[in-house]
Amino acid sequence: PFKRHCANNAEVWKFYLTLARRFDDHLVASLNNNLDPLLIFAGLFSAILTAFLIEIRKGLREDPETTTNNLLASIVLGQHTISDDTPFEPATSSRWVNGLWFTSLLFSLGSALGASVAKGWATQFSTSSPGSGWSNAHVHSKRWCGVQRWQLRLVVQSLPLLIHIAFFLFGAGLVILLF
Repeated sequence: PFKRHCANNAEVWKFYLTLARRFDDHLVASLNNNLDPLLIFAGLFSAILTAFLIEIRKGLREDPETTTNNLLASIVLGQHTISDDTPFEPATSSRWVNGLWFTSLLFSLGSALGASVAKGWATQFSTSSPGSGWSNAHVHSKRWCGVQRWQLRLVVQSLPLLIHIAFFLFGAGLVILLF
């Protein structure tokens, strides 16, 4: 109803967009200040965790060198029954550590994905479109309603929780591995 009393390029729309732009710039800057360190930490943590996973994953498979050494020992001792009927069973601790660390990697990558999506939302939110003052104000209003409906601030504030969970799972796996 308010639009009917104002022209598409009325000063009220320009004033609204000026005030909104200041608020939006502050919002986007605060979101980016939260998301940039999270992305860096998630990337570094995921890379380090992947290196650990490459090493620990070897414990889930039978070591061919150990099998060969056992067979050679049987031959040297003169045993005629060389076959070993017991199937390989990975250690329980190895399975737990692998499970914890792979879950940790999923949480870390999930937080990085969430942060990159949130940065995309923030960038899209702050862009303006060509058109009249009223149409830009209308687009801004719709975007702001979307930010509130999807609770973008809460999403961004909860992303570090995923990294904390990932770090805790990694620590739990490390404790199991060391003890």
